[in-house]
Amino acid sequence: MEVGKDQLLSFSYGEESWKATPHFAPIYHRYFHSGIQAAIDNHGELIKQGKRKTLYLLRLPFENQTREYFLKVYSHHGLSSRLKACLKRPRGMHEFYTGLKIVQRDIPTIVPCAAGIRKLKSTFLESYFVSEKMEAVENLNVFFLGGARLDDSGLITRKTLMEDFGSLVRKMHNKGVLQKDLAPNNFLLGIGKKNLGMVFLIDYERVKIVPTIREGTQRWALSKLSRIGTEVSLPDRLRFLHAFRPGLEKDIFKAVAKDIDCQTIRRIKKDIHHSRISNVHTAILYASFQQNGYQGFYHKEYDLNSLLRYVGEIDHSNTYKQDLFAWKNADGQDTTLVRAARDFPQKISQSLWALMWGLKLGRIPIIEPLALVSKRGRNLDGFVIIPIKEKALTLSEFLQKTTDHHRRQTVYRQVIRILKHLHLFGTFFGNLSGDEFMVEKNPNRYLSVYLHNAVRFKIVKKSDKRANTKDLEAIADLFTR
Repeated sequence: MEVGKDQLLSFSYGEESWKATPHFAPIYHRYFHSGIQAAIDNHGELIKQGKRKTLYLLRLPFENQTREYFLKVYSHHGLSSRLKACLKRPRGMHEFYTGLKIVQRDIPTIVPCAAGIRKLKSTFLESYFVSEKMEAVENLNVFFLGGARLDDSGLITRKTLMEDFGSLVRKMHNKGVLQKDLAPNNFLLGIGKKNLGMVFLIDYERVKIVPTIREGTQRWALSKLSRIGTEVSLPDRLRFLHAFRPGLEKDIFKAVAKDIDCQTIRRIKKDIHHSRISNVHTAILYASFQQNGYQGFYHKEYDLNSLLRYVGEIDHSNTYKQDLFAWKNADGQDTTLVRAARDFPQKISQSLWALMWGLKLGRIPIIEPLALVSKRGRNLDGFVIIPIKEKALTLSEFLQKTTDHHRRQTVYRQVIRILKHLHLFGTFFGNLSGDEFMVEKNPNRYLSVYLHNAVRFKIVKKSDKRANTKDLEAIADLFTR
Protein backbone atom coordinates (compact mmCIF):
# COMPACT_ATOMS: atom_id res chain seq x y z
CA MET A 1 0.00 0.00 0.00
CA GLU A 2 1.66 3.23 -1.21
CA VAL A 3 1.46 6.24 1.09
CA GLY A 4 2.81 9.69 0.26
CA LYS A 5 4.20 12.19 2.77
CA ASP A 6 1.11 14.37 2.44
CA GLN A 7 -1.08 11.43 3.53
CA LEU A 8 0.78 10.79 6.80
CA LEU A 9 -0.97 11.63 10.05
CA SER A 10 0.72 13.41 12.97
CA PHE A 11 0.18 12.58 16.65
CA SER A 12 1.85 13.61 19.89
CA TYR A 13 1.85 12.66 23.55
CA GLY A 14 4.05 14.44 26.08
CA GLU A 15 7.66 14.31 24.82
CA GLU A 16 6.70 11.96 21.96
CA SER A 17 5.85 13.00 18.38
CA TRP A 18 4.63 10.47 15.82
CA LYS A 19 4.03 10.09 12.09
CA ALA A 20 1.74 7.22 11.03
CA THR A 21 0.06 5.87 7.92
CA PRO A 22 -3.76 6.13 7.74
CA HIS A 23 -3.94 2.33 7.95
CA PHE A 24 -2.11 2.34 11.31
CA ALA A 25 -3.94 5.35 12.81
CA PRO A 26 -6.72 3.34 14.53
CA ILE A 27 -4.06 1.12 16.17
CA TYR A 28 -2.21 4.20 17.38
CA HIS A 29 -5.32 5.77 18.93
CA ARG A 30 -6.15 2.56 20.80
CA TYR A 31 -2.72 1.52 22.12
CA PHE A 32 -0.24 4.40 21.72
CA HIS A 33 -2.35 7.34 22.86
CA SER A 34 -0.79 7.30 26.36
CA GLY A 35 2.81 6.79 25.25
CA ILE A 36 4.88 4.00 23.76
CA GLN A 37 6.01 2.62 27.12
CA ALA A 38 2.44 1.65 28.07
CA ALA A 39 2.08 -0.37 24.84
CA ILE A 40 5.41 -2.11 25.50
CA ASP A 41 4.51 -2.96 29.12
CA ASN A 42 1.08 -4.36 28.25
CA HIS A 43 1.59 -5.99 24.86
CA GLY A 44 5.32 -6.13 24.12
CA GLU A 45 7.73 -9.06 24.05
CA LEU A 46 11.48 -8.34 24.12
CA ILE A 47 13.19 -9.93 21.11
CA LYS A 48 16.66 -8.40 21.10
CA GLN A 49 18.42 -5.81 23.22
CA GLY A 50 21.60 -3.91 22.44
CA LYS A 51 23.36 -0.74 23.53
CA ARG A 52 21.67 1.50 20.97
CA LYS A 53 18.80 -0.58 19.56
CA THR A 54 16.08 -2.69 21.19
CA LEU A 55 13.56 -4.82 19.27
CA TYR A 56 10.07 -5.70 20.56
CA LEU A 57 7.21 -7.75 19.16
CA LEU A 58 3.83 -6.11 19.85
CA ARG A 59 0.71 -8.32 19.82
CA LEU A 60 -2.27 -5.96 19.61
CA PRO A 61 -5.89 -7.27 19.61
CA PHE A 62 -7.93 -5.37 17.02
CA GLU A 63 -11.25 -6.16 15.26
CA ASN A 64 -11.56 -9.76 16.52
CA GLN A 65 -7.99 -10.65 15.60
CA THR A 66 -4.48 -10.15 16.92
CA ARG A 67 -2.17 -8.02 14.81
CA GLU A 68 1.58 -8.31 15.27
CA TYR A 69 4.06 -5.49 14.78
CA PHE A 70 7.80 -5.09 15.25
CA LEU A 71 8.92 -2.06 17.23
CA LYS A 72 12.51 -0.79 17.06
CA VAL A 73 13.59 1.57 19.83
CA TYR A 74 16.78 3.54 19.13
CA SER A 75 18.50 5.16 22.10
CA HIS A 76 20.31 8.39 21.24
CA HIS A 77 22.81 8.41 24.10
CA GLY A 78 26.07 10.23 23.79
CA LEU A 79 26.97 13.48 22.12
CA SER A 80 27.77 12.04 18.66
CA SER A 81 24.47 10.13 18.42
CA ARG A 82 22.42 13.16 19.43
CA LEU A 83 24.36 15.41 17.07
CA LYS A 84 23.69 13.03 14.16
CA ALA A 85 19.99 12.95 15.06
CA CYS A 86 19.92 16.76 14.92
CA LEU A 87 21.83 17.10 11.66
CA LYS A 88 20.09 14.17 9.96
CA ARG A 89 16.85 12.36 10.62
CA PRO A 90 16.78 10.21 13.78
CA ARG A 91 17.26 6.53 12.97
CA GLY A 92 13.62 5.56 13.52
CA MET A 93 12.36 8.35 11.25
CA HIS A 94 15.00 7.50 8.64
CA GLU A 95 13.82 3.89 8.46
CA PHE A 96 10.17 4.93 8.20
CA TYR A 97 10.59 7.41 5.34
CA THR A 98 13.05 5.13 3.56
CA GLY A 99 10.57 2.25 3.82
CA LEU A 100 7.82 4.38 2.28
CA LYS A 101 10.07 5.26 -0.69
CA ILE A 102 10.98 1.59 -1.18
CA VAL A 103 7.30 0.60 -1.22
CA GLN A 104 6.66 3.28 -3.85
CA ARG A 105 9.42 1.74 -5.99
CA ASP A 106 7.57 -1.59 -6.03
CA ILE A 107 10.31 -3.53 -4.24
CA PRO A 108 9.14 -6.51 -2.11
CA THR A 109 9.53 -5.39 1.48
CA ILE A 110 7.84 -5.13 4.88
CA VAL A 111 5.03 -2.62 5.51
CA PRO A 112 6.23 0.51 7.37
CA CYS A 113 3.49 1.72 9.72
CA ALA A 114 4.72 4.53 11.98
CA ALA A 115 7.73 6.33 13.41
CA GLY A 116 8.20 8.53 16.42
CA ILE A 117 10.73 10.53 18.40
CA ARG A 118 11.04 11.45 22.04
CA LYS A 119 12.99 14.56 22.85
CA LEU A 120 13.53 16.88 25.76
CA LYS A 121 13.42 20.45 24.47
CA SER A 122 15.73 20.22 21.42
CA THR A 123 17.65 17.08 22.51
CA PHE A 124 16.69 13.74 20.95
CA LEU A 125 16.45 10.93 23.50
CA GLU A 126 14.86 8.06 21.54
CA SER A 127 13.39 7.30 18.14
CA TYR A 128 10.95 4.55 17.15
CA PHE A 129 10.03 2.59 14.04
CA VAL A 130 6.96 0.34 13.76
CA SER A 131 6.54 -2.19 10.93
CA GLU A 132 4.01 -4.91 10.31
CA LYS A 133 5.16 -8.48 10.94
CA MET A 134 4.99 -10.62 7.82
CA GLU A 135 3.50 -14.12 7.96
CA ALA A 136 4.83 -17.32 6.39
CA VAL A 137 8.39 -16.01 6.05
CA GLU A 138 11.77 -17.09 7.36
CA ASN A 139 15.00 -15.14 7.71
CA LEU A 140 17.17 -15.83 4.69
CA ASN A 141 20.15 -16.28 6.97
CA VAL A 142 18.58 -19.36 8.59
CA PHE A 143 18.92 -21.26 5.34
CA PHE A 144 22.63 -20.47 5.14
CA LEU A 145 23.62 -20.80 8.81
CA GLY A 146 20.90 -22.91 10.39
CA GLY A 147 20.76 -25.58 7.70
CA ALA A 148 16.98 -25.34 7.39
CA ARG A 149 15.27 -27.16 4.53
CA LEU A 150 14.25 -24.83 1.74
CA ASP A 151 11.05 -26.54 0.62
CA ASP A 152 9.69 -30.08 0.84
CA SER A 153 7.98 -29.75 -2.54
CA GLY A 154 11.29 -29.05 -4.29
CA LEU A 155 10.00 -25.76 -5.79
CA ILE A 156 12.69 -23.78 -3.94
CA THR A 157 16.26 -24.98 -4.35
CA ARG A 158 19.48 -23.34 -3.26
CA LYS A 159 20.10 -22.45 -6.91
CA THR A 160 16.76 -20.69 -7.42
CA LEU A 161 17.12 -18.99 -4.03
CA MET A 162 20.44 -17.36 -4.97
CA GLU A 163 19.07 -16.40 -8.41
CA ASP A 164 16.00 -14.73 -6.84
CA PHE A 165 18.23 -12.99 -4.29
CA GLY A 166 20.48 -11.64 -7.07
CA SER A 167 17.48 -10.51 -9.13
CA LEU A 168 16.05 -8.58 -6.17
CA VAL A 169 19.35 -6.77 -5.51
CA ARG A 170 19.60 -5.91 -9.23
CA LYS A 171 16.09 -4.45 -9.10
CA MET A 172 16.99 -2.47 -5.96
CA HIS A 173 20.10 -0.98 -7.55
CA ASN A 174 18.26 -0.16 -10.79
CA LYS A 175 15.73 1.82 -8.77
CA GLY A 176 18.32 3.64 -6.67
CA VAL A 177 17.97 1.60 -3.45
CA LEU A 178 21.43 0.94 -2.00
CA GLN A 179 21.62 -1.51 0.90
CA LYS A 180 25.08 -0.97 2.38
CA ASP A 181 24.69 -3.98 4.68
CA LEU A 182 23.96 -6.56 1.99
CA ALA A 183 23.79 -9.66 4.20
CA PRO A 184 21.19 -12.48 4.18
CA ASN A 185 19.97 -11.61 7.69
CA ASN A 186 18.49 -8.39 6.24
CA PHE A 187 16.17 -10.33 3.92
CA LEU A 188 13.21 -12.68 4.33
CA LEU A 189 12.18 -15.66 2.21
CA GLY A 190 8.52 -16.48 1.66
CA ILE A 191 7.61 -20.05 2.62
CA GLY A 192 3.80 -19.85 2.41
CA LYS A 193 1.51 -20.72 -0.48
CA LYS A 194 1.03 -17.12 -1.61
CA ASN A 195 4.62 -15.88 -1.26
CA LEU A 196 6.61 -19.09 -1.81
CA GLY A 197 10.13 -18.31 -2.96
CA MET A 198 9.77 -14.50 -2.83
CA VAL A 199 12.64 -12.55 -1.24
CA PHE A 200 11.82 -9.43 0.82
CA LEU A 201 14.02 -6.58 2.08
CA ILE A 202 13.41 -6.00 5.80
CA ASP A 203 16.07 -3.68 7.24
CA TYR A 204 16.40 0.00 6.22
CA GLU A 205 18.91 1.07 8.86
CA ARG A 206 21.76 1.26 6.33
CA VAL A 207 19.69 1.81 3.18
CA LYS A 208 20.25 4.91 1.10
CA ILE A 209 18.01 6.20 -1.71
CA VAL A 210 20.08 7.75 -4.53
CA PRO A 211 19.36 8.68 -8.18
CA THR A 212 22.06 6.35 -9.55
CA ILE A 213 24.49 3.88 -8.01
CA ARG A 214 28.04 3.80 -9.36
CA GLU A 215 29.64 0.53 -10.41
CA GLY A 216 32.32 0.73 -7.72
CA THR A 217 29.71 1.34 -5.02
CA GLN A 218 27.72 -1.69 -6.20
CA ARG A 219 30.77 -3.93 -5.99
CA TRP A 220 31.60 -2.62 -2.50
CA ALA A 221 28.06 -3.52 -1.40
CA LEU A 222 28.31 -6.97 -2.99
CA SER A 223 31.57 -7.67 -1.15
CA LYS A 224 29.51 -8.06 2.05
CA LEU A 225 27.97 -11.24 0.61
CA SER A 226 31.43 -12.72 0.06
CA ARG A 227 32.34 -11.83 3.65
CA ILE A 228 29.88 -14.00 5.57
CA GLY A 229 31.94 -17.19 5.51
CA THR A 230 31.79 -20.65 4.00
CA GLU A 231 28.00 -20.95 4.50
CA VAL A 232 27.49 -19.12 1.19
CA SER A 233 29.68 -21.22 -1.09
CA LEU A 234 31.53 -20.07 -4.19
CA PRO A 235 28.96 -21.62 -6.59
CA ASP A 236 26.17 -19.85 -4.65
CA ARG A 237 27.95 -16.49 -4.93
CA LEU A 238 28.55 -17.00 -8.65
CA ARG A 239 24.85 -17.82 -9.19
CA PHE A 240 23.99 -14.65 -7.31
CA LEU A 241 26.39 -12.64 -9.46
CA HIS A 242 25.02 -14.17 -12.70
CA ALA A 243 21.50 -13.10 -11.65
CA PHE A 244 22.73 -9.66 -10.58
CA ARG A 245 24.65 -9.02 -13.81
CA PRO A 246 23.09 -11.26 -16.47
CA GLY A 247 24.52 -11.40 -19.98
CA LEU A 248 28.12 -10.53 -19.10
CA GLU A 249 30.87 -11.99 -21.25
CA LYS A 250 33.05 -14.59 -19.56
CA ASP A 251 36.17 -12.40 -19.29
CA ILE A 252 34.23 -9.41 -17.93
CA PHE A 253 32.38 -11.63 -15.48
CA LYS A 254 35.70 -13.00 -14.14
CA ALA A 255 37.07 -9.47 -13.76
CA VAL A 256 33.99 -8.36 -11.81
CA ALA A 257 34.15 -11.42 -9.52
CA LYS A 258 37.87 -10.83 -8.89
CA ASP A 259 37.29 -7.17 -8.05
CA ILE A 260 34.54 -8.10 -5.58
CA ASP A 261 36.94 -10.56 -3.89
CA CYS A 262 39.54 -7.78 -3.59
CA GLN A 263 36.91 -5.51 -2.03
CA THR A 264 36.05 -8.33 0.40
CA ILE A 265 39.68 -8.67 1.50
CA ARG A 266 39.91 -4.93 2.13
CA ARG A 267 36.65 -5.02 4.08
CA ILE A 268 37.79 -7.87 6.34
CA LYS A 269 41.20 -6.26 6.91
CA LYS A 270 39.45 -3.06 7.97
CA ASP A 271 37.24 -4.96 10.43
CA ILE A 272 40.15 -6.93 11.88
CA HIS A 273 42.33 -3.84 12.34
CA HIS A 274 39.52 -2.05 14.17
CA SER A 275 38.56 -5.17 16.19
CA ARG A 276 34.93 -4.95 15.14
CA ILE A 277 33.17 -7.87 13.52
CA SER A 278 29.42 -7.28 13.22
CA ASN A 279 28.98 -10.81 11.91
CA VAL A 280 25.70 -12.36 10.96
CA HIS A 281 26.34 -15.45 13.09
CA THR A 282 25.66 -13.76 16.42
CA ALA A 283 22.01 -13.12 15.50
CA ILE A 284 21.31 -16.80 14.82
CA LEU A 285 23.80 -18.86 16.83
CA TYR A 286 24.75 -16.71 19.83
CA ALA A 287 23.03 -15.00 22.73
CA SER A 288 24.32 -12.09 24.80
CA PHE A 289 24.24 -12.18 28.60
CA GLN A 290 25.00 -10.13 31.72
CA GLN A 291 25.03 -12.37 34.78
CA ASN A 292 27.05 -13.03 37.96
CA GLY A 293 29.36 -10.11 37.26
CA TYR A 294 30.20 -11.36 33.73
CA GLN A 295 29.04 -10.35 30.28
CA GLY A 296 29.58 -11.46 26.68
CA PHE A 297 28.28 -13.97 24.11
CA TYR A 298 27.74 -17.72 24.27
CA HIS A 299 26.53 -20.37 21.84
CA LYS A 300 22.80 -20.96 22.32
CA GLU A 301 23.20 -24.75 22.20
CA TYR A 302 25.13 -24.77 25.48
CA ASP A 303 24.26 -24.21 29.14
CA LEU A 304 25.20 -20.74 30.37
CA ASN A 305 25.21 -21.49 34.11
CA SER A 306 27.78 -24.29 33.82
CA LEU A 307 29.99 -22.02 31.69
CA LEU A 308 29.90 -19.25 34.29
CA ARG A 309 30.80 -21.72 37.06
CA TYR A 310 33.77 -22.89 35.00
CA VAL A 311 34.93 -19.34 34.28
CA GLY A 312 34.55 -18.45 37.95
CA GLU A 313 36.74 -21.40 38.98
CA ILE A 314 39.60 -20.64 36.59
CA ASP A 315 39.25 -16.93 37.32
CA HIS A 316 40.12 -17.53 40.98
CA SER A 317 42.72 -20.21 40.25
CA ASN A 318 46.43 -19.51 39.91
CA THR A 319 47.10 -22.69 37.93
CA TYR A 320 45.98 -24.17 34.62
CA LYS A 321 44.75 -27.48 36.13
CA GLN A 322 41.12 -26.67 35.32
CA ASP A 323 41.85 -25.40 31.83
CA LEU A 324 39.82 -28.20 30.18
CA PHE A 325 36.10 -28.37 30.75
CA ALA A 326 33.31 -30.62 29.45
CA TRP A 327 30.64 -28.06 28.52
CA LYS A 328 27.14 -29.56 28.44
CA ASN A 329 24.53 -28.77 25.83
CA ALA A 330 21.39 -26.93 26.90
CA ASP A 331 19.51 -30.25 27.06
CA GLY A 332 22.23 -31.72 29.31
CA GLN A 333 22.92 -34.76 27.12
CA ASP A 334 25.95 -34.13 24.90
CA THR A 335 29.16 -32.44 26.00
CA THR A 336 31.96 -30.63 24.21
CA LEU A 337 35.48 -30.39 25.57
CA VAL A 338 36.54 -26.74 25.67
CA ARG A 339 39.51 -24.68 26.79
CA ALA A 340 39.63 -21.07 27.94
CA ALA A 341 42.14 -18.72 26.34
CA ARG A 342 42.55 -16.86 29.62
CA ASP A 343 44.41 -14.17 31.54
CA PHE A 344 43.76 -11.54 28.88
CA PRO A 345 42.65 -8.01 29.59
CA GLN A 346 39.12 -7.40 28.38
CA LYS A 347 40.14 -5.45 25.28
CA ILE A 348 42.59 -8.13 24.16
CA SER A 349 40.04 -10.94 24.56
CA GLN A 350 37.51 -8.92 22.54
CA SER A 351 40.15 -8.31 19.86
CA LEU A 352 40.98 -12.05 19.79
CA TRP A 353 37.28 -12.88 19.35
CA ALA A 354 36.98 -10.33 16.54
CA LEU A 355 40.17 -11.61 14.92
CA MET A 356 39.04 -15.26 14.95
CA TRP A 357 35.63 -14.39 13.54
CA GLY A 358 37.19 -12.07 10.99
CA LEU A 359 39.45 -14.84 9.70
CA LYS A 360 36.54 -17.30 9.67
CA LEU A 361 34.45 -14.84 7.66
CA GLY A 362 37.45 -14.55 5.35
CA ARG A 363 37.08 -18.29 4.60
CA ILE A 364 40.19 -19.30 6.51
CA PRO A 365 39.79 -22.67 8.29
CA ILE A 366 39.89 -21.73 11.96
CA ILE A 367 38.24 -23.17 15.05
CA GLU A 368 34.92 -21.45 15.82
CA PRO A 369 34.98 -19.79 19.27
CA LEU A 370 31.97 -20.77 21.37
CA ALA A 371 31.87 -17.96 23.91
CA LEU A 372 33.37 -14.62 24.87
CA VAL A 373 33.21 -13.91 28.61
CA SER A 374 34.57 -10.83 30.35
CA LYS A 375 34.16 -9.28 33.77
CA ARG A 376 31.82 -6.31 33.91
CA GLY A 377 33.87 -3.17 34.29
CA ARG A 378 36.82 -1.47 32.66
CA ASN A 379 40.18 -3.13 31.93
CA LEU A 380 39.26 -6.43 33.61
CA ASP A 381 40.05 -9.99 32.52
CA GLY A 382 38.34 -11.70 29.60
CA PHE A 383 38.11 -15.28 28.32
CA VAL A 384 37.57 -16.74 24.85
CA ILE A 385 36.13 -20.28 25.03
CA ILE A 386 37.51 -22.54 22.30
CA PRO A 387 36.40 -26.14 21.61
CA ILE A 388 38.92 -28.99 21.78
CA LYS A 389 38.65 -31.93 19.38
CA GLU A 390 39.95 -35.02 21.14
CA LYS A 391 40.95 -36.94 17.99
CA ALA A 392 42.76 -33.98 16.41
CA LEU A 393 46.56 -33.61 16.64
CA THR A 394 48.64 -30.48 16.70
CA LEU A 395 50.86 -30.08 13.67
CA SER A 396 53.94 -30.91 15.79
CA GLU A 397 52.36 -34.14 17.05
CA PHE A 398 51.29 -35.10 13.53
CA LEU A 399 54.82 -34.64 12.15
CA GLN A 400 56.31 -36.72 14.99
CA LYS A 401 53.90 -39.63 14.44
CA THR A 402 53.65 -39.58 10.64
CA THR A 403 56.47 -40.60 8.32
CA ASP A 404 54.37 -41.16 5.18
CA HIS A 405 55.62 -38.66 2.57
CA HIS A 406 52.28 -38.32 0.75
CA ARG A 407 50.33 -37.52 3.96
CA ARG A 408 52.96 -34.98 5.06
CA GLN A 409 52.87 -33.24 1.67
CA THR A 410 49.05 -33.09 1.77
CA VAL A 411 49.17 -31.34 5.13
CA TYR A 412 52.05 -29.09 4.04
CA ARG A 413 50.11 -27.77 1.05
CA GLN A 414 47.10 -26.96 3.25
CA VAL A 415 49.25 -25.14 5.82
CA ILE A 416 50.97 -23.05 3.12
CA ARG A 417 47.56 -22.17 1.62
CA ILE A 418 46.29 -21.01 5.03
CA LEU A 419 49.40 -18.92 5.67
CA LYS A 420 49.15 -17.18 2.29
CA HIS A 421 45.51 -16.32 2.99
CA LEU A 422 46.50 -14.95 6.40
CA HIS A 423 49.11 -12.75 4.78
CA LEU A 424 46.45 -11.32 2.44
CA PHE A 425 44.57 -10.03 5.51
CA GLY A 426 47.71 -8.45 6.99
CA THR A 427 48.04 -11.18 9.64
CA PHE A 428 51.13 -13.25 10.44
CA PHE A 429 52.64 -15.24 13.32
CA GLY A 430 55.34 -13.97 15.60
CA ASN A 431 57.04 -17.33 16.12
CA LEU A 432 55.67 -20.49 14.53
CA SER A 433 56.02 -23.64 16.65
CA GLY A 434 53.51 -26.01 15.02
CA ASP A 435 51.03 -25.78 17.89
CA GLU A 436 48.96 -23.18 16.03
CA PHE A 437 47.56 -25.75 13.57
CA MET A 438 45.45 -28.85 14.20
CA VAL A 439 45.23 -31.87 11.88
CA GLU A 440 42.31 -34.28 11.85
CA LYS A 441 40.46 -36.65 9.55
CA ASN A 442 37.22 -35.21 8.20
CA PRO A 443 34.08 -37.41 7.75
CA ASN A 444 35.40 -38.47 4.31
CA ARG A 445 38.61 -39.66 6.02
CA TYR A 446 40.73 -37.02 4.31
CA LEU A 447 43.26 -35.04 6.31
CA SER A 448 42.17 -31.47 7.00
CA VAL A 449 44.08 -28.64 8.67
CA TYR A 450 42.66 -25.70 10.60
CA LEU A 451 43.97 -22.90 12.81
CA HIS A 452 43.48 -23.38 16.51
CA ASN A 453 45.70 -21.03 18.49
CA ALA A 454 45.32 -17.43 17.37
CA VAL A 455 46.96 -15.90 20.45
CA ARG A 456 50.30 -15.26 18.75
CA PHE A 457 48.84 -13.56 15.67
CA LYS A 458 50.25 -10.17 14.79
CA ILE A 459 48.26 -7.71 12.69
CA VAL A 460 49.73 -5.07 10.41
CA LYS A 461 47.99 -2.56 8.18
CA LYS A 462 50.44 -3.06 5.32
CA SER A 463 51.78 -6.39 4.14
CA ASP A 464 55.16 -7.19 5.68
CA LYS A 465 56.98 -9.35 3.12
CA ARG A 466 59.84 -10.05 5.49
CA ALA A 467 57.54 -11.39 8.22
CA ASN A 468 55.52 -13.38 5.66
CA THR A 469 58.67 -15.02 4.31
CA LYS A 470 59.74 -15.84 7.86
CA ASP A 471 56.43 -17.67 8.45
CA LEU A 472 56.82 -19.73 5.27
CA GLU A 473 60.43 -20.60 6.09
CA ALA A 474 59.47 -21.66 9.63
CA ILE A 475 56.83 -24.07 8.27
CA ALA A 476 59.24 -25.49 5.69
CA ASP A 477 61.74 -26.05 8.49
CA LEU A 478 59.15 -27.94 10.57
CA PHE A 479 58.46 -30.36 7.71
CA THR A 480 62.13 -30.99 6.92
CA ARG A 481 63.25 -31.88 10.45
